[in-house]
Amino acid sequence: MEQLDTKFQDFKKNTASLNIYSCPFSISIDGIPDDLQMECVAIQCVSDLKDKFINFSLLDFYKKYVLQETYPRIHKHAILMTSLFGSPYL
Repeated sequence: MEQLDTKFQDFKKNTASLNIYSCPFSISIDGIPDDLQMECVAIQCVSDLKDKFINFSLLDFYKKYVLQETYPRIHKHAILMTSLFGSPYL
């Protein structure tokens, strides 16, 4: 059990970051880093984006609808979070 805890401790450290990525519409703005707050508020205010989030995979949502030109910090954050789950077998 201790080995399992050690193996996944990085995920525990990144819980807030993962929540921003996986739940951008329900996360509390106060609980995220200052540099991401304004863009996260902007995303939460766009109902069309919420519909896209519900109807598309996370990868498609961030790739197609959270554009770098409009939301550069959140877009960069999403790329980082997505890369955590990369596989050398792709």
